[in-house]
Amino acid sequence: MSLQAGGYLFINTYPIRAKILIDGIDTKIITPCLLKNDQLIEKVITISKSGYKNYKLNNRDIESKNVTLTLIPTSFDIYFPEKNTYKIGSTQMKGPVFVSELKPGTYEIDLLNDKMTFSKTNNFLPFEASLGTAIALSFASMISTIVISEYCANQAYLAKGINQADYDFYARSTANVDIAKFASIATTAALGVAFSSIIAVDIATRVNNRKKEYTLLNKSPSNQDDTLFLTAMQFTASGEIERSTQIMRTIISLYPDSEHLPLIHYQIGQNYYITGELEKARNYWETFIQDYPISSYYDYVLKNLADIYFIEGNFDRARFMLDKAVYTDNMLTKESIISLKSRIDYEKYLKNASDENMGLAESGYKSLIETFPNSEKLDTYYFMLVTLYKSKNLTDKLITLKEEVNNLNIDKNLKELTLSYF
Repeated sequence: MSLQAGGYLFINTYPIRAKILIDGIDTKIITPCLLKNDQLIEKVITISKSGYKNYKLNNRDIESKNVTLTLIPTSFDIYFPEKNTYKIGSTQMKGPVFVSELKPGTYEIDLLNDKMTFSKTNNFLPFEASLGTAIALSFASMISTIVISEYCANQAYLAKGINQADYDFYARSTANVDIAKFASIATTAALGVAFSSIIAVDIATRVNNRKKEYTLLNKSPSNQDDTLFLTAMQFTASGEIERSTQIMRTIISLYPDSEHLPLIHYQIGQNYYITGELEKARNYWETFIQDYPISSYYDYVLKNLADIYFIEGNFDRARFMLDKAVYTDNMLTKESIISLKSRIDYEKYLKNASDENMGLAESGYKSLIETFPNSEKLDTYYFMLVTLYKSKNLTDKLITLKEEVNNLNIDKNLKELTLSYF
């Protein structure tokens, strides 16, 4: 399939975390995740999770750039909300309890002496099924004897007065078969009565023992996190950042499966960023990028993380964050990311005088000038190029760059300011 350069795809299977297989090979990538161009072109991408059907991405999925999948379960979870201690086999667990990978259907759950037992519910218990089989065989025998009895009686009638030997044979056979016929009728009737009685007793016993029957569904318990999340966002809007953060951290603790977790990790990071607690902001945003990437916030968080690492002097980590950008936001965000990349490369060049970093910084600022000719920071980009060329005494490049500025169709005052840098 054809993708443009810089193509990407967000894959989300929340709340389920699934593996990404590329051409059948486990990539160790877990959803939610971001795949880039080289992982998408001419590849068979499969979403795999134990207990769920595999899902192969199609062209439409890949071209959408942002796909949220609901995986279809082949096995289910059952949830017990009671705060009790349970034993499942030899494993002791404390509620709330999830029991995973039970096949779909109806199960009996017996709670006796703190031991929980799961058994698949059948229409008949084993001895009931055996008795039912005996009834079926007895009924088949009864039908057979009736048919044979009628056949022998008819043959005796036809032979009467014509062939005495045949008559005697069929008459004796009819009498013998009738004995077996009446015996099979009686046996079938007795088995039927016994079977009905056993079923009645079994039903009464089940009711008396209060056996619980559950039809298994793939659903988590309903949470009351929506109200808390809404309250936290209201505090954020009113400027009560600390209270907002406290509530959101409470949601993470009480509701580890909340559907709001992606936005919560983003917002807590944002709250700490606003209050200047950069290390805490960094920790939450790192979790957001790794576990809960949301396309509409992804580049924004990457840039802010890069800002934090840049402030800390960790230029390599800052550059690494920006290299993950996929430009899902508007052009201003793209300009900001490229600008920060170039500034990082410039600072690395000043630190180690590397020709590689000098080349990267030069390329970045040239790209900014070409891509954003109307930018408010245009003079800054030229200033950085001039500074780079002067540091290496690149006179020819300075002359060429100055001619370029002279030919710009920009505000007169801005042009004069830019020329003053040379």
